[in-house]
Amino acid sequence: MEKGASRRRPSRGRPKGPAESARRSSSAPAARPRWEPKVQEPEAKPRRRAASTGRTARRPRPTPTRKMDWGHPQGKKFEELKVDSKVDGVVVNTGDYGVFADIGFEQNVILAIPRRFWRRFRRGDVLEDLQVLSVDLKLRRASVTLQDVEQALIAGRVPLEELQEGNYLNGVVDTKNQYGIFVNIGVDRCHGRLQLPRAIGSRLLRGQVVRDLCIATVDVERKRVRLIVDDVEAAIEDPEMVSLRAMTSDPESSDPKVDPASHPAPPTSKDAEKPKEKLKEKPKEEVREQHLEVGELVDGIVVAINAKGVWVDIGGPQRGLLEVSAELKSEFQRGDSVQGMRVEEVTAEGMPILSMDNPELEV
Repeated sequence: MEKGASRRRPSRGRPKGPAESARRSSSAPAARPRWEPKVQEPEAKPRRRAASTGRTARRPRPTPTRKMDWGHPQGKKFEELKVDSKVDGVVVNTGDYGVFADIGFEQNVILAIPRRFWRRFRRGDVLEDLQVLSVDLKLRRASVTLQDVEQALIAGRVPLEELQEGNYLNGVVDTKNQYGIFVNIGVDRCHGRLQLPRAIGSRLLRGQVVRDLCIATVDVERKRVRLIVDDVEAAIEDPEMVSLRAMTSDPESSDPKVDPASHPAPPTSKDAEKPKEKLKEKPKEEVREQHLEVGELVDGIVVAINAKGVWVDIGGPQRGLLEVSAELKSEFQRGDSVQGMRVEEVTAEGMPILSMDNPELEV
């Protein structure tokens, strides 16, 4: 040890051994803990509860999408369909994948047209002179096309100005949204809005055929048509989906409506007390056969009016289709008696195609 170095004396305040925890009385304040930053945990969102029961609401399970069946078991087989042949069809569906039509065969076919025309077609549009492009017998698919799409759209539409309030027609449900039910009635650039309660309207399906629609109001400036239906339950009870047979065949439900004044009065209380007599079955009326020749003149009664033409009952098993211009078609009404119609053609199903040069119309 060098001389002159100061010798450090040990401290007397702290013991040399391990530090012992200081004893404090119960009344002494505790030492402040060292500050540490607090980590904020994410707050758990309260689970939504049902308003009716108060229980925790569960997320609804996703319902599996039902695959639509576009087949027609009663239709013809694709083996009978030849390429480059001409057929008629009805648009049954439009979407992001194209336009599909029913041509009377076992499966719907795709309409091969430019994409810009897809949204201009509606469910229920009747298309004529479709040309068959291809037939795949292995995949059971076929495609058709139109030579002039613009002309086909114009031919299948009726100007809005020709609609008359109070007339009856048939339509196809094309669109359903929060604003209502819109029906394709064959009018140019316009749908008919069907006035129905929301609970009943939700039971209608897209592509469903609705018959005996009455034109309530027509607004040409705003391009709006309001439709009503007399028998709502009958229209929903047995839904009829759009097809070539439903749109071009003889409409069964297009018979003239019976005048309410001709209905018998309801039975009174005295009549109810009388014992009911057994009703005698009426003999079935025999449907007489119809032998028509081209060029023959016939008379009939108007039973329906649609985009195809005027349907006339000529007293046979098949009703005739009277083809007239749009201006002359607006003059017809259901129940009118038409005389002097000429038979132009009789289809393979026996339906006569009629025309008239100088018609005699009797109301």
